[in-house]
Amino acid sequence: MLVTIEGIDGAGKSTIIDYICSELSGFDIVKTAMPSNLFTGRQVKKALKSIDAKDEHLKSLFLRDFVYSSEMVIKPALRESKIVVSDRYIDSFIAYQSVIIDEGIIKKELESFMIKKPTITILLDIDPRKSLARITGEKDFIENKNIEIFDQIRNNYLRNANKDKRRWFVVDASVSKEELIESIKKIAYTIRKRKDELDSFKRYYKSRKKKSVKRPKKHREKKEIERLKEYSNKQNARAYKSKKLARCIDVENIMSRD
Repeated sequence: MLVTIEGIDGAGKSTIIDYICSELSGFDIVKTAMPSNLFTGRQVKKALKSIDAKDEHLKSLFLRDFVYSSEMVIKPALRESKIVVSDRYIDSFIAYQSVIIDEGIIKKELESFMIKKPTITILLDIDPRKSLARITGEKDFIENKNIEIFDQIRNNYLRNANKDKRRWFVVDASVSKEELIESIKKIAYTIRKRKDELDSFKRYYKSRKKKSVKRPKKHREKKEIERLKEYSNKQNARAYKSKKLARCIDVENIMSRD
């Protein structure tokens, strides 16, 4: 199961991830983030701090990191039935890049890489003016963008969340920490429930697979011989009919000559 936490910068994703992981104790959990801690993610972080950073260059670096992290971290963990909790994922890429590129083009590009779709996505929704005010220290290339761009990013998030309400859980991140954690607690319960359902289905599927025992080899060989004989008989019947027809035609020709 893949659980992702989304939201604009300063929404409080890191705090929520730690709380969710504590609520899901008892399950095997893998924490990750975008940009990742792999070498592809380090390249993205380095580019974000660069004064020469450009949108197109960052797009290619982010995409490379998504694909590499998905293959090296996320997919292996999912194959082992673990819960992957990610700070940002493909939805943030879509929301941010859709400001400068058509969303349809971005989604087609992601589909070509067969990147895993999240099971549950938690969106921490907040006014960009409030969230950016929380950021302390030096801001990176994205955090220094105009507030209007962050308004667009927020709208992109909300539009996509409205398209798939079973996957998305929109949470008001402007409330107090206690109220926010209370909302997340309910979502954590849903995560546990869906994980149990998924595991139950996998167990049922495996048990069904074991019950479907193959027939003995001799039986299969006998059936195959019978099919071949039937096919041979049909072919012989066709050949006999064609020969009989040819004889009739010959007789008619002889009689017409006479």
